[in-house]
Amino acid sequence: MRSHGIVESAAGLLPFGHMGWGYRNRDEFLCRAAEYLVDGLDHGQRVAFVGAGTVDGLRAELAAFPRLRDHAGFDSIVVLAADEYYPFHAGTDIIDSEVAIARYLEATDTAIRDGHSGFRAAVDVTAVARTPQQRDELTVLEYLVDQLMAVRPFSALCAYDVGELGPDAIEVLCLHPYLSPQAAGFQIFADGDPRTDCVLSGELDQSAAQVYSTTLRRILPLMPPGAVQIDARGLQFIAHRQLLQLNDIACEHGRRIVLTTSQHVPRRLIELLQPSHITAAP
Repeated sequence: MRSHGIVESAAGLLPFGHMGWGYRNRDEFLCRAAEYLVDGLDHGQRVAFVGAGTVDGLRAELAAFPRLRDHAGFDSIVVLAADEYYPFHAGTDIIDSEVAIARYLEATDTAIRDGHSGFRAAVDVTAVARTPQQRDELTVLEYLVDQLMAVRPFSALCAYDVGELGPDAIEVLCLHPYLSPQAAGFQIFADGDPRTDCVLSGELDQSAAQVYSTTLRRILPLMPPGAVQIDARGLQFIAHRQLLQLNDIACEHGRRIVLTTSQHVPRRLIELLQPSHITAAP
């Protein structure tokens, strides 16, 4: 299973840890971004920083962190203003996930050609996560990009202002293998194993019902045809209602789901409830 977990900082996620960080003030975001960028520079990656403000202002904010400012690669950091960075569907404030993914892939390929070991970015994504319509498309981007990050040499720290977004931030934060503390109670992310469509970990109870349901409905159509193979070995708990939710959503989309797990609770629930569209595998 791909490395994942809840972490206290953005340092040490090498070489390509994809992280979702829920922050409550700008200093917190900048601190985490600096940690993440220093690691990238130390590892020979090309790094980029995206945030709200002007390019000069953003670079000045990064320079406030001595370990980053004094790094030999500081001047090579690609700094971009969020307003100019995001590709949008014409006439909207909704991110164009297809264009965004193409840009990430191009940046990665260019970094490799230029002699870097890969590409990583620290990005404040709040501006394109404010409305349900924005999060519909952003979920597509986060899910598909993570599938690529599991097998390609690029990654990102995706930061979301939870003070502004509130509980809605969980809808996109949960799609990262690494999370900040209390960002989300569960995670759905890629494994890199072609036999696995996604990994489901953490705990699923009634408190997660709405965001869990919303997220599943957004990402299930993105998965390849056939039975959906979910590695649930890290799923520590699932309530019976959430198992039935998963079954209902699978039924809506005409999909069958195979949960790979040795955990007692989900296996016992599947045995007792006999959901029509879910089976368990060891």
